[in-house]
Amino acid sequence: MTVNLPDEIRICLDTLKNAGIKAYLVGGCVRDMLLNKTPNDYDITVNTSPEHIRSLFPHTYDTGIKHGTITVLINSMPIEITQMRIDGEYTDHRRPTEVIPALNIDDDLKRRDFTVNAMAISQSGELIDNFGGKEDLKNKIIRTVGDARLRYDEDALRIMRAFRFSAVLGFDIEQNSLDSALNMSHLLKEISAERIFAELTKTLMSPHPEKIEPLLKCGALSFLGLNYYMPLSPIGALSLDRDIRTAALFILCNADPLTVCKNLKTDKALRKSTGFLYDKFKSGFDTDEVALKGLIAENGYDLVLKLITLYNSISETDVSHLFSLLEKIKNDPLMISDLDINGNDLLSLNIKPQYISTVLKHLQGEVHKDKNVNHHNILLQLTTKYCKNIPNIVK
Repeated sequence: MTVNLPDEIRICLDTLKNAGIKAYLVGGCVRDMLLNKTPNDYDITVNTSPEHIRSLFPHTYDTGIKHGTITVLINSMPIEITQMRIDGEYTDHRRPTEVIPALNIDDDLKRRDFTVNAMAISQSGELIDNFGGKEDLKNKIIRTVGDARLRYDEDALRIMRAFRFSAVLGFDIEQNSLDSALNMSHLLKEISAERIFAELTKTLMSPHPEKIEPLLKCGALSFLGLNYYMPLSPIGALSLDRDIRTAALFILCNADPLTVCKNLKTDKALRKSTGFLYDKFKSGFDTDEVALKGLIAENGYDLVLKLITLYNSISETDVSHLFSLLEKIKNDPLMISDLDINGNDLLSLNIKPQYISTVLKHLQGEVHKDKNVNHHNILLQLTTKYCKNIPNIVK
């Protein structure tokens, strides 16, 4: 087959060929090229050791020597090169106990997860497709290589990957591969939360996140706090924002964000953002201008914009008018730091230090009501008026 490759990949393949090494493009890059997509990266498998590869290229990094992988850097482009291998026995439903060098590309391909990922292209441009991957691409099918139960038993993360590829490509999972995935989904409890979170995020950020519904319906992710509650189809129409799509998942699954994020060991930023979005979606929020200013001041403009985007997309209430309101107020004085007065000014009025924050928040609220009062002298007058009503606020 005719293959258009970046110059860096051709340089790499030529160098390997000149050294008498058999090299093949493998995995996702082959799949993407057959789909007429530009691959994000290119993986190469060879019939020699990482040590040999290191001797051929001036810039290399040991990124996975344990599994026979070394990264070559050509013109700032990283290229992973892995020795052909046969996986040893799997004992933890995740990784083989040993990696054995393979003698040929056929042995290397038969250990891979799905047919669409188990194809290779030789240095001469020949497509090696021993498991019908090209036909499955044509028919839009995700199918395991060989015995589905064996593939999932070897590495249970492949269950999540099956649904992820289905969601990313918009393919259906072949019936036996699907049934086996659902029947063996209890093995996901033995996979690290970080790995599951990574696959779940890629699924949510895909064109068809609803493809994961069968996994939710069978209760496979209930140990994380995720269960099927409502169809997930609205997620695919949302903007490609991790916070928005994850919060939508929690809402549509009626799942507590704090619990799920804790179980998935997510980053703190996602815990905070999804917690805010979920709570405000469930409890509702005031949509008048002053209330929105307060929300922005407390949570930031970007997060409030995400809230309105989420609410407008999956609630029954049309709040599209709020987008223009947000744009109108985004440059108004919203934060305490935007006030034309500060703590030192208040101290000069003999206000006790413990009340400085209280007064500034009051003034912030006044400016939210009318931005025209955000002038030093007016704020001083408002401060004086406010302090008259609070005993012992002044020294």
